[in-house]
Amino acid sequence: YKGTEVEEIDAAAGIVTSLKAAGRTAPRGVMWEARAISETSDSERCAPLLEAVLEHLDAQQEGMARIVEEDHRHIFNRLRGEESHSADNPLGTSGNLLSEILDEYLDCKPAKKDERVMKLAKRQDAHLLLFYGELFAMHLACKRQEVLHEFLQRLVPIKSPKHEWYHHDFGHEGQVPRLATFRGKAALWHRSTQQEFFRVALDTTEEIVLEVLPQLAFVDTTPTILEILAAYPREQSSRPTLSRSASSAWDMVTHTGDLMEEIERRYAEIPAPLPTDVIQSRQVDVLLCSVGRMDHTDRAMQALSKYASEIKMAKNAMVRTVPGLSTHHLRRVLAEIVGDKATSIPTRIAMLRLVLDLQVRNPLEIFDKAWKDGKCHRDVAVAILTKLALVEAVDVDKTRAKQMYLDILDRSQEDQQYISSTILKDISGSPWVLDFLAEVVCQYAYVPAVVGDAYSALVNVRTGVSPTDFAKAATRLLKDGRVLKDSSMHGDRNLAGEWSKVCPDAMSSTLKRIGIEDCDHGILWDFVQECFHHTSFAKNYSNSMPLWAFLIRGADDVDKVTWAAEFIRIQESTPANAYVEMAKAAVRRVSHYGERVAAAKQAVALAFEEVGEDTDHGKKVILECWAALVSSQGSKADMEALLAVKRVKESLTADVAKIFYSGRHRWEALQWFSDTETCVAPPHSGLQHLVDLCVSAAKDDTHRKSLKPGETPSFDKALVVLKRHTASSQCARFVEQLPTAA
Repeated sequence: YKGTEVEEIDAAAGIVTSLKAAGRTAPRGVMWEARAISETSDSERCAPLLEAVLEHLDAQQEGMARIVEEDHRHIFNRLRGEESHSADNPLGTSGNLLSEILDEYLDCKPAKKDERVMKLAKRQDAHLLLFYGELFAMHLACKRQEVLHEFLQRLVPIKSPKHEWYHHDFGHEGQVPRLATFRGKAALWHRSTQQEFFRVALDTTEEIVLEVLPQLAFVDTTPTILEILAAYPREQSSRPTLSRSASSAWDMVTHTGDLMEEIERRYAEIPAPLPTDVIQSRQVDVLLCSVGRMDHTDRAMQALSKYASEIKMAKNAMVRTVPGLSTHHLRRVLAEIVGDKATSIPTRIAMLRLVLDLQVRNPLEIFDKAWKDGKCHRDVAVAILTKLALVEAVDVDKTRAKQMYLDILDRSQEDQQYISSTILKDISGSPWVLDFLAEVVCQYAYVPAVVGDAYSALVNVRTGVSPTDFAKAATRLLKDGRVLKDSSMHGDRNLAGEWSKVCPDAMSSTLKRIGIEDCDHGILWDFVQECFHHTSFAKNYSNSMPLWAFLIRGADDVDKVTWAAEFIRIQESTPANAYVEMAKAAVRRVSHYGERVAAAKQAVALAFEEVGEDTDHGKKVILECWAALVSSQGSKADMEALLAVKRVKESLTADVAKIFYSGRHRWEALQWFSDTETCVAPPHSGLQHLVDLCVSAAKDDTHRKSLKPGETPSFDKALVVLKRHTASSQCARFVEQLPTAA
């Protein structure tokens, strides 16, 4: 028929409609021609034509045809309408006419599309239209869920004894066509709709099924997921095959009988399809990737934790999933995983590590779940106790936590060594959060072959331990170490070698670093005494004396000075310089604390008495100790006592004057220096030094603020000091060196 476009469309619709009314099926070529007309014409104008064609197409028969056409070329050609059309007439590229007609019919405005979908839903075979085209199934999934639910109820599950044409493999669409269309939308469906969808479509191990399976938030798919993972690895039980004997090698067969009868006969020869049940690495990876994105985290963790040790992908999915949870949810999920008997050891340890990585507060509740009253695996015990020592907690039960550490000592010796040594290595050099850890470390030191790790952990502590607790633990180790490092006491050389590593020097340095001033005085006194007794004092006094000086905290600590001097006196082969070190340490201690001067004076006096005035050690005491003490904290009487010493008058005048120059009695010391023999008697060797000190003092005082009432100007003080030497050339240089302002 040739006419206008409108007339041509109306004529085509009339032809197809009249054939249906006459009880005849329209030839495939006619229906393909209608498809070609609608493709190039207005969709609204073509709607009656497409509706008429859809009336001729049976979804059940078209589905069987899709299965048969692959192996029977002559059926494929007849489905395309090639027997009644010339080569230049554009026809379909496959026999799936219903899909193309259906999508063309529904390619319209949303309101009109919904009207047409509901009209199609009244067909007897409407539920089978889910497997044709894209638009019908998509519209039901997004807009008409109640209709989709009804259609899903009418479908037969893939593992049912009764097989349907839509159970066969459709290539890229798999054994459940349209499943890809529902991906991403099934999670928004009603609970009952998800249940029907799960019943009908999600019973194979195809990749698209494994991807959609965890998305059903209202259906507990965990048992199915666990069943799949438990069966890994598994080969395909039996390959579904189609009969290809009818037209091998794609022979052209001439057939003029009824097409649908031929299709039904050929379809009946095809064996029942077998579901895909292969489970290999590819399937497991797809499933676990989707599980890791589940909205219902508890179910995901249940599925992942059980197989995390066997399947690496499961463990990785768990580690990626947990950090995204809220704080409350995170605590609950971690507690459930570590407390589940089915959770493997590596997975339980990985979850415990997350407690530290995510800084979960108050983790003792989580650790208790995995602890199992101390009967947990030793690697789990290590993870728990390490994290407990390093994770900050506010309301942690310290009594309970301490008991967990001590419970380790009730295990076998092998477990004691492994657990304690590993914990000590892990916490060494890290900030501790439990104040009793120093005591625990001390207890672990007595486990065979662990003292080295305990000592290292103790001396490398950064924060979290009070100086008093540290000193108490260190004192105990040093006290017992003095005995245990001596193999003659117990006959075990290995044990002696281990305890010989315990050194007081490193412990002293650590105590100073964490705050020795805050250490209890009695505990510190015990620690210092143990340090003095632990090693050869004659070789180590230079390190011991600065530590001893921290005992000087007030005027009442003079007895500590007496004890130190007596200790030096009773040692064998102790050099006299030990007294000098004692005096120096005491003087440095009181440089900023006046109330400790009495102890420092006692130390200097005892040192001066022991070494003697005329020795080189006496010179050190005078210059480095006595003069420095008097200069910073002493009175004029103290200064006069020092300046009256014979050795000072004879050979140390310039050195002492220089020390006093930085003190409170600067001008008095310079006046004394001016009257000494080094400045008065020829060759006046100290006069130039005196002039230089006076010039420097005058310049320093010039930069000060205004003089206090009754204070003599520094220039006048210098003139008084130099009055006795006005005839010297050095005195003339004094005037030259003064600044113009003076």
